[in-house]
Amino acid sequence: LLRLPREESRRRTEALLERVGLGRAGDLGVRRYSKGMTQRLGIAQALLGDPDVVILDEPVSGLDPVGRREMRDLMLELKEQGKTVFFSTHIIPDVELVCDRVGMIIAGKLVREGSVDALLSAGTQSVEVVLGSLDPAKAAQIFPDLEARPVSGAVALLVPEGAVDSVLSRALAEGATVRSVQPRRRALEDLFLEEAAAGHGDDVEPRARFGAEASHATKEGTGDGGGTA
Repeated sequence: LLRLPREESRRRTEALLERVGLGRAGDLGVRRYSKGMTQRLGIAQALLGDPDVVILDEPVSGLDPVGRREMRDLMLELKEQGKTVFFSTHIIPDVELVCDRVGMIIAGKLVREGSVDALLSAGTQSVEVVLGSLDPAKAAQIFPDLEARPVSGAVALLVPEGAVDSVLSRALAEGATVRSVQPRRRALEDLFLEEAAAGHGDDVEPRARFGAEASHATKEGTGDGGGTA
């Protein structure tokens, strides 16, 4: 179908099988392939014609953690080569690792679209304040409305961005020491779950699909009833 010369077809096939981790399985009948091996084979087929645009549906489905990482690395390689890659996945953390731009669909509607950084920086942000010389019980009394957890002999408070100054002032007045103040980045999964719970229907299953455009950034995807980002 690609009308490749026989020798070039053989060479590219061998190289791609090796690249997706099937170099030793080239002579094995496809019927004997596991789900993960079949997934790798499909990706190799998609790349055989050296396309400028690659569309992958659930490229890490059926893969173990090592295989997932290999597929992420492959998509990043394609991006560096200037190719455009669109992919869907329910593994939301993978999206943050390889995508620059995403679209999120819930119940058939596009509810969010933009760069990962822009989506995660929108809305109220939290700051993690770590205080020393303050035990968790006292911290809970002083800041009853804040999430507090013990960390290495200190207490970490999750503080809304606009309340940091007042929390620090109160903590210092109570004799606490400030060990660190760091912005806490929201996870894309948190954003999706917030959107799924924000009036999009009680029957929305918290699933997501994400897509990536790899030439300039990673980009949009489509979902199937759950969500897409």
